Amino acid sequence: MRDDDGRVMIAERRSKRVGTRPHRDRPITEAKGAAPRAPGRGEEEDGHEDFPRLLEQHTQFDGESLKQPCHTLTHENSSSYETVRAVAKWLVATWFEKEGVCFVDNSEECRHAEVAATFIAERKRQYNEMGPSLIIVGEGQLDAWSQEFDRVAPDLNVVEYGGSATCRASVQHHEWSFSSTVASTQNNLSQPRFNVLLTTPSTAMLDIVLLRQVRWESIILVEHMQKFTAKTSSLMSRLNSLTANHRTLMFRSADFCDLHVTLNILEFLQRAPCSMRNLEARLLNLSHHEACVQTAALLSVVTMDYQYCQRALRNKQALSEIDIDMGVLHTARLLELSEIVLARHKTNKLASRESIFPHTFDYTSSHYLSLLHHLQVLHDMYRPTTDGGAVQEEATATGHQ
Repeated sequence: MRDDDGRVMIAERRSKRVGTRPHRDRPITEAKGAAPRAPGRGEEEDGHEDFPRLLEQHTQFDGESLKQPCHTLTHENSSSYETVRAVAKWLVATWFEKEGVCFVDNSEECRHAEVAATFIAERKRQYNEMGPSLIIVGEGQLDAWSQEFDRVAPDLNVVEYGGSATCRASVQHHEWSFSSTVASTQNNLSQPRFNVLLTTPSTAMLDIVLLRQVRWESIILVEHMQKFTAKTSSLMSRLNSLTANHRTLMFRSADFCDLHVTLNILEFLQRAPCSMRNLEARLLNLSHHEACVQTAALLSVVTMDYQYCQRALRNKQALSEIDIDMGVLHTARLLELSEIVLARHKTNKLASRESIFPHTFDYTSSHYLSLLHHLQVLHDMYRPTTDGGAVQEEATATGHQ
């Protein structure tokens, strides 16, 4: 049925789930030492007086300085809400930089929906961005996701899109701002009335032509299974034809052993066409195992892990310890860099930015330099090769691609 504004409403208002959820602090095992990369440039602004020297050693940094004061975050008793907020802010920062990323949460209370709702709501409330987002979830997940958006972001116009051809046609009639006639070119990309379109993989495959008519602000693809299904892997290839400013893949397991899946994910994130060609050239003549290890490491560079994030926020002083888990350290770095990016977009440019690293953190320590070196090695995989057997690509990719 429809409301007074003519929008399609869900027939039954679902009860909101507000109860507390159990917590399980169990990090996901990923490629050791792999570091999620920053949301765009800004790595140079870590705030340490010796950092310009480090920048010269690691060429992915461009040597500028933010010149803004910062204070340390105080999340000694970090709650799940604070962790969700931190991940959502990181997604906003990557949206500003138009960088495709991954978010993994393998906990029992998996917070994919809560993070997605907080991210889109934050983007609307703080930056007045109401552009449409496409979220593709499992066949049995639509109701749960709709309830989570009702709870976290009731001010968003969320539309469930699925069911029979008649049901889908009704949503098209009321929620799309253009006629059902399929546009012939991307110049006819339109702006629908909804803020979020919730759909399923099967519906997205059926109506991919219709989805191409929209310029999406974000596309979020969710894999709820422990391993990627063939349907999800195939859908990623189809979604590459959609126009979007930002892409996010959410999943539960970070254990990748299928080269086809890892390359599909990297291509879905659309870092840059020339970057993918450079990567493919570097994989030439590698064994299947070596290629899997290297592409999995690249994925960890663009992935935020919920459990690592929670650990980093809970005990910031532990970041200075020599035996700190590299996964926790690179997650803390992601959070730091997201604050830097967001500080650039604040209305009050004089406001201080937050820092997750304690004031006593040593940016010249061996474990931190090891992290930077690992970032550089992985970053170089996206650079053109100089081998005789590989074609040299034009140097069009910037340092953050």
